[in-house]
Amino acid sequence: APRDTDIGPLEGMLLELEFNELIVSRMTSGSASWQENIGSSLHDKEYLRSVEQGSLLLLPSELRSLVNTAYSKVSQINTFVRMYSNTRPEGNAFAEATDRLLAAYRTGHLEVVSAYSQLQAFLSPEGGENNR
Repeated sequence: APRDTDIGPLEGMLLELEFNELIVSRMTSGSASWQENIGSSLHDKEYLRSVEQGSLLLLPSELRSLVNTAYSKVSQINTFVRMYSNTRPEGNAFAEATDRLLAAYRTGHLEVVSAYSQLQAFLSPEGGENNR
């Protein structure tokens, strides 16, 4: 049955972080799957919606800080995705762009994974009541 209500910004952000966590984990797993996902931009639309609507204020300050840090990494990764995409696939410039992009994924991995898991715990029926 279709939903008759819109999901809230925090729930939307949870789904967005789930997607971002999937891509970042694939890019940092050490397997060859990173090559299939390189150039994948991470999403931030629901985060921006949460900021615009003030929904982040519903989060405890520690979780809000973690989410903000994770999305600063998302922004950084997306910057390197654009740089990678705009570099001709040849020579040292391309190798450097690839290295910078992979490094951005590695440095953002922990923040994105942590923000996803802690927001999920906060929004869960069991965890959310204990965190409010």
